[in-house]
Amino acid sequence: MPFVGWLLVGGGMFVFYALIKGESPLAVFKDVVQTGKNSQAPGSNSNGAVNVPEMGGGEGGGPGRDAGISFITGGSSGARQNILAVAQAQLGKPYQWGATGPDKFDCSGLTQYCYKNGAGITIPRVSGSQAHFGQATNQPQPGDIVWFGSPVHHVGIYVGGSQIIHAPEAGEPVEVATIWNETHGYRNIIDGNVLPGGTQI
Repeated sequence: MPFVGWLLVGGGMFVFYALIKGESPLAVFKDVVQTGKNSQAPGSNSNGAVNVPEMGGGEGGGPGRDAGISFITGGSSGARQNILAVAQAQLGKPYQWGATGPDKFDCSGLTQYCYKNGAGITIPRVSGSQAHFGQATNQPQPGDIVWFGSPVHHVGIYVGGSQIIHAPEAGEPVEVATIWNETHGYRNIIDGNVLPGGTQI
């Protein structure tokens, strides 16, 4: 297709996107140019991002809290957005081994709670089982499960930009953390269990 044709198609898609979002094309364009708000690249903010308040800094090379995290929710399914919203609501709640919420959590109790209450999806209770549930992926999306260790000993919920929400350990509340240097992988549970409208299969 000639360059002019591609330009017209691209412009039409841009205007269509703006109308869906309920914004003027000019406003969306300004967001893209000035803030990158609508970028879908990993690690960047996207339209509808949810800002998380500052949570302090981590120590050493292990999991640590991050300040000013923005959840990448734009472009995700409704189920993914709902899981992230439920996870965000648990930030700051205390860790307790064996706890499944709603006031205290261990790592797999948190992921199970967020999937059930955010998307109506029942996943296994323990981290080792969660790490084998759904489909393995090397292209994680917000809302996917992240597992750690060999054997698996920890799980969290991927929020984008190499960051997770997880319940770390005794004495540490539910927090946002950057994925640390340890054997880890990702499981896509959502796409195989939720129809486009959010209905559980």
